[in-house]
Parts: sequence; structure tokens; C-alpha cells
Amino acid sequence: MSAAPAPGPARRGAQKLAVAACVLLLLAVADACWLAVSDERNLFRVVAGAEAAASGDLVIPADEQAVTLHARVLADGPAALSRHVRAELDTPDLEVRFVELQGRLWRARILAQPGSPAGDRRMAVRFGAQPLAEAPIYTVRVFPDAAALRADQPSLLLRLAGVQPFWAVLALLPVALLAGALVYRQGGRDLERLLASGTGPIYRLARRGHGWEVVFGLGRAHGVLPGDRMIVLDPGRRPVGDLVVHEADTETATATVPLDANIGPGHFVARADRERT
Repeated sequence: MSAAPAPGPARRGAQKLAVAACVLLLLAVADACWLAVSDERNLFRVVAGAEAAASGDLVIPADEQAVTLHARVLADGPAALSRHVRAELDTPDLEVRFVELQGRLWRARILAQPGSPAGDRRMAVRFGAQPLAEAPIYTVRVFPDAAALRADQPSLLLRLAGVQPFWAVLALLPVALLAGALVYRQGGRDLERLLASGTGPIYRLARRGHGWEVVFGLGRAHGVLPGDRMIVLDPGRRPVGDLVVHEADTETATATVPLDANIGPGHFVARADRERT
């Protein structure tokens, strides 16, 4: 008798791709979560001679004049924003340009002059006539080059490749889904080949009194009928016993074997008259 067909190279390749994609996806998700919880919200990083994005929540003083001014700034747009929102810096080598205000969320660009010394700077963002003591404080960290900036990132992907883990998750998710679909498709083809050879997998083992009830994937559509004697194969597709079918439907059949039979979920059942070599 010929051994049942093993998974083909296409399925093994798809399985390796699926495993690799899922591992990378999980690492990217973990990296994104770590970045979300570990990065300092009030810290902005910039390379000397370059610029970086910054954003924060505008603190509006709790008085009618400030609330009215905030509404006017929202209505007038960037021109009013640059007049009434100011960044107070403790160094002359940085410049902050406010570009947008949505509700209380401000966005700006921080420019560091070429040759700015590395280190942390203090920046307060205040609105209107707000006292400096009430303004939120931010830290601007200047780096001599991009490599130094990446080395300071809490994210592994940002440190190694300069890529936000969020984008890595978006890129890897369809790859993992596609690889999973390929594994499923190849698994179906391998099962068809297995059934065509007269061999079927064991779907269920359930203890029934003094024996095991075995449900396996061969039925009347495969020429299996009640009373047929079948061969039990181990996971290596070697004969280890037999059984007799007592019930068969279109795609599956049921038999009972003793409790001490050499059989398990990874075993197979084959027709005694399947292809011979």
C-alpha cells in the first residue's frame, strides 16, 4: 500500500510565510503598545538643523475673556493663532511655528538651528494673557544627528529602521491574512489528495463505555459502507491496527475500537483496498 500524500511544498511554504508574518505582526503590535505607554507625551525630539512636528492641549484660563478669545482664534484661523498662542523658550536656538488649532489641540513645527547643542530645552505654551506659571511645560530634546534621535526612541522599530510601528502593523496585517488564506487553501487541496488516496483524518475520539468511538473523514462518497474493515495508520502513516465501520454518511463514518487500541487524534483511517504499489 502506498503512504498517504504528505503536505506539498506549496503548503509548507505558505505555512512558513504565515508563521513568519504572524510573528512579525505580533512583534509590531507589541512595539506599538510599548511606544504608546512608554513615550512621554510632553517630549518633542528634533535634530539640529532640522524641524519636527509638535502638538499639545491648549490650556484656556477659566474666564469669559479667554473663552471668547479662544472662539475668535478658532474662527479666524492660523493668522489669529500666531498672534495669541506663544511658545516661551529658555534658549534662542529654537523656533516654534504654530500651524493649526482644532478645539484645544494645537499643532506646530519646532525648528532647531544648525549647530544647536544637544540636550533638553524647556518650552511653555501659553494662550492670550495667561500667566507663565499656569502654562503647560514641554521638553524639546535636541540631537546632533538622526542616528542619535533614533537611538533615543522607546520603539524598537523606530530605533532600528525609523519606522512607526503603527505603519508596520498596517503593512503586515494583509500579509498575515493572505498567508493564512494560502495555508487554508493548500490544506483543502492536501485533504482532497488524501481522501482521493483512500485515507481520511480522524475528526473525533469519544469514550463510549468500554471503547472509543471514532469519527473519521471517509464516507459513502468515498466508497465506505457499514461493515467495511478499515486500516488505522499512525501519524507517520504506518499501519497500527484496524476497525470495522458501523455507521457511514456521505462524508464521514463511525467505528468503535477497544480502549487499549493504538489510536489518537493524529492518526488516520484508510480503506483496505486503497491504492497499492
